[in-house]
Amino acid sequence: MKIMLLTAGQGTRLRPHTERIPKPAIPFLNMPLFLYSVNLLAELSPRQLVFNTFHLAEELKKTVLSSHLQQKITFSDETILLGSGGGIGFARDHFQEDPDFILVNGDEVIIPKENQQLLKAMEQHRKSRAIATILVTDHAGVGTKFGGVWLDSDNNVLGFGKTPITGAIRAKHFIGVIIFSKEIFKYIPQGESNILYDNIMSAIRQGSICKTFDFKCEWFETGSEKDFLHATENCLKIISRNNEGADYLQKMLEIYAPDSKLIIQNDGIFLVDNSSEVIMSQLSGNVIVGHHSQLSPACQIFNSVIGHQITVTRQKNGVTVQDKLILF
Repeated sequence: MKIMLLTAGQGTRLRPHTERIPKPAIPFLNMPLFLYSVNLLAELSPRQLVFNTFHLAEELKKTVLSSHLQQKITFSDETILLGSGGGIGFARDHFQEDPDFILVNGDEVIIPKENQQLLKAMEQHRKSRAIATILVTDHAGVGTKFGGVWLDSDNNVLGFGKTPITGAIRAKHFIGVIIFSKEIFKYIPQGESNILYDNIMSAIRQGSICKTFDFKCEWFETGSEKDFLHATENCLKIISRNNEGADYLQKMLEIYAPDSKLIIQNDGIFLVDNSSEVIMSQLSGNVIVGHHSQLSPACQIFNSVIGHQITVTRQKNGVTVQDKLILF
């Protein structure tokens, strides 16, 4: 099994942070965002990961390679931004050996609620002989904040978007993962395209079947700084309260951020790397502190994320950092 990770985008809604750090490399709970996608798919034992690159490509490669992943790593370097469909088409030579491959966004935070769901999704995909099986979940924002995946009574995909489609009986939320038959390449021309609205819809119009698989999970939006901080708060609460998904996140931390320590106090929940210089009384609310960061004793940090190798300096009257994402 081979995996394509979409990691070329510019992350415009998370600027200015993404002007210096590619979004998939931004630390979430002290782990690069792309690792959440890699870890999610680990149960399929993929042998190769293909990352497409464009925006801050060298920074992305540095972060990926420093993560010491076990799979073969390949980069598909785009000279212009090709979109989700065009990026797959440009990398098609990597996906000709196997009948199926998986596409995943490289900046999703997905916490599965059950084990072996991807194995079940793969089994369903192969039995249905669908050209694509889209992983979906329920979400209150479908049709308003997010476009939905619109389905008929037989669970066939009819289309995408916020507006209901004729014949559809319900809409689901796309979580950023699709299982593809390699036949999809027939519907991906050269150049820029969107995998949902252009390529999958072209296949459906020409008679191909596209299905969905209901994936039981917590899915978190990280597109804006506000969303990122809200997702951070929710994930810290999952771990501290031992809610569904806590074991999954704890295991990720053990593998990818073993020096990060979870600290639960009356005034907050903190995830602090052991190499950082910080006094616990400086922190309140939900706080993340990355590796080798330094906080001046006069600083107070509230509901914020301090990235790796950050120095928050003392000012005349001290400094309070509240509801902030500080990455450089």
